[in-house]
Amino acid sequence: MWKREQMKSATNNEAAVQRDLTPRYSLVQMLFWMELVTISGYASYYLLDAGMSNTMVGIILALGAGVSALIQGTAAAYADRPQSPSIKKILLGLSVLMFMMGGVLLALFHRSPAGTVAVFFLAFLLLQIEQPFLNSLGSESIDQKKKLDFGIARAFGSLGYMLLAFILGRASESMGPVCIPAAIMLTAAGFFLTNYLFPFRKSPRLETDRNASKEAKTGADSFLRRYRFYMTALAGCVGLSVGHVYINSYLLQIVTSKGGGSGEMGNMMSLMAGIELFVMFGYSFLARKASSTFWFRFSGIFFTLKILAYLISPNLTALYISQIFQPLGWGLQQVSAIYFINSIMRPEDKIKGQAFFTSAHMIATVIGSLTGGFLLDHGGAGRMLLIGTVISAIGTVLVWVYGKKASETQERSQG
Repeated sequence: MWKREQMKSATNNEAAVQRDLTPRYSLVQMLFWMELVTISGYASYYLLDAGMSNTMVGIILALGAGVSALIQGTAAAYADRPQSPSIKKILLGLSVLMFMMGGVLLALFHRSPAGTVAVFFLAFLLLQIEQPFLNSLGSESIDQKKKLDFGIARAFGSLGYMLLAFILGRASESMGPVCIPAAIMLTAAGFFLTNYLFPFRKSPRLETDRNASKEAKTGADSFLRRYRFYMTALAGCVGLSVGHVYINSYLLQIVTSKGGGSGEMGNMMSLMAGIELFVMFGYSFLARKASSTFWFRFSGIFFTLKILAYLISPNLTALYISQIFQPLGWGLQQVSAIYFINSIMRPEDKIKGQAFFTSAHMIATVIGSLTGGFLLDHGGAGRMLLIGTVISAIGTVLVWVYGKKASETQERSQG
């Protein structure tokens, strides 16, 4: 009898380990990307209403991205410590702070432009800090042998982005910018709830890796030296993301230059996210055809093709057609990068590896926000897109060459 109960308990434990966490993690991803479209996607729309110029909007976004890039490395190193709170607890704390920021923005709406800008800056900063922890929540669950398909989960993130972008596009026309802080509160509350319901415990391996982590921090074989090719590939990602920031942060101005408005901007954002779903849902199939290293490198080509298509589009119809490059650019990179980074990092470096990837985008946000706003005020959308195309092309070359070298170096070290 006792043995039968023991066997039953073991079977239940095994079933729990094998439980598919993809649906729950998909909801976490969905609510994060809903937060992102509200804060980042509509930043220009909201801050212009607060009286900012394009250049000032760029400076605000650049400061937020720059500060977050500095904080992310420290935050990741803290999260890697055995005695630190789990990634889940960190995300819960950040979501509470985000909800508070939304409430303050709602209270300050059209009452204090300076206060609105300051609080929006903090909300944007919190958003950028959340992302590497969100990715690590999924990648560490995979490392713990939990059943989780990151591609499908990330596809639901894009689905959430698509749905809310469309809804906010309609709401902005009827309600005006006040819908933004209300949406921040709702998405932050949803992000808290989905994280709370996600079953996660900090990996016990971190306790056994305490000495290895200390050695990695203090030894000559530092993170930057150990992953020098990865860091060079990330420099290429910065180039790719500058063009991406030009498009996402200043989409309203690009659409306006082609004859559209905020409604068309919402439609465009929704379309971008919607067509990404095909690649993200199908990434498991792609992974059977080629390695994550290949797909990570391949995605860089389509970043450049997309911004080039934006540059040469003569009207809104052509701009809509340009979205065909979105799935194999941004969409493919967002999934393949997680697996690529996980494959080349030591266990004690994986959260830092994800944080550096997010920091590369933050650095690009600094560059793209500052230069994009300036170029719009001193040359228009066409000049901004031309420069973005050149920078993106350089980034494509760096990612293609050094992404492969990073993978080959890791293979040699394991061999």
